[in-house]
Amino acid sequence: MDQELNAVALKLPTFWTTQPESFYGYPLTVPGESVDQKNQVEEPPIHKIREKVHSLHPIPTSKHGSSLKYKVPQNINECEFVFLRNDSSKTPLQRPYSGPFTLINKSRKTFEIDIGGRTEVVSIDRLKPAHIDVEFFSPAVKPKRGRPPKLKCTKIEKDDSKGGSWAPCAPMIND
Repeated sequence: MDQELNAVALKLPTFWTTQPESFYGYPLTVPGESVDQKNQVEEPPIHKIREKVHSLHPIPTSKHGSSLKYKVPQNINECEFVFLRNDSSKTPLQRPYSGPFTLINKSRKTFEIDIGGRTEVVSIDRLKPAHIDVEFFSPAVKPKRGRPPKLKCTKIEKDDSKGGSWAPCAPMIND
């Protein structure tokens, strides 16, 4: 009966050891209690865990996707027209290439292309050859930047009670 009360008081599990004793490997001493020399010699499990962690070595890192390599088409040096890849973030359904544009000058790594009347130097990595029938070709023009022209709407006077109607709007032309 006395042993059962001690087990309940110490909250001993079924194998009759306290939590500190199962963790450290020996029971904790209370001040004023004699110390067992054999229990002092045993190494606590925390030291074993530390030694195990210190013996672990990190896994060597690897490089994934460090160099973006684009395939340069073989026949890009023979073509007259090219498409230009859009490298900006794309909206849904936006085309990955714009063009076709006319080639002006070629070098080993860069090409000069005519984009809407102005010449731009572009890396060969961003170009794709355009296989186009020259008869039906009209070079692509970059969209104009800035605000569109103002529209001028005129009111058509009528004799009805509604006060007239509006004519279709047309761009204003400055005279």
